[in-house]
Amino acid sequence: MKVYGKTMMQHDISNGMLKTIYYIVELYTMASDSLVLIDEFENGLGVNCIDLLSDLLLTEREDLQFIITSHHPKIINSIGKEKWRIIDRDGSRVVNSDCTKYGIGNSQHDAYYNLINRWEFEGKI
Repeated sequence: MKVYGKTMMQHDISNGMLKTIYYIVELYTMASDSLVLIDEFENGLGVNCIDLLSDLLLTEREDLQFIITSHHPKIINSIGKEKWRIIDRDGSRVVNSDCTKYGIGNSQHDAYYNLINRWEFEGKI
């Protein structure tokens, strides 16, 4: 690949940019009806990529199902609360709930802060 007249090799690209390119390629080449699991989606991504990738995942492939974990406000705020599933574990018991169980606020900003400040999750996030 040529960038500003110079050949750019893979080892010249940051890990965050490589991860971004990987996600984009996978998004457009993945088989229909695939289930995509991404743990800690934001890890290694630069802040300039998070919005773009979030938008692509939400809009480009309606034939894919995504299960994504994140604690980053930009990721959480870009996904409507109606799609949230909050997973909690108490010993070997795992429970999933929607955000209404926890009284998550009406604005996305409130929702994120309400979520991370719940006493049930103290020390877990």
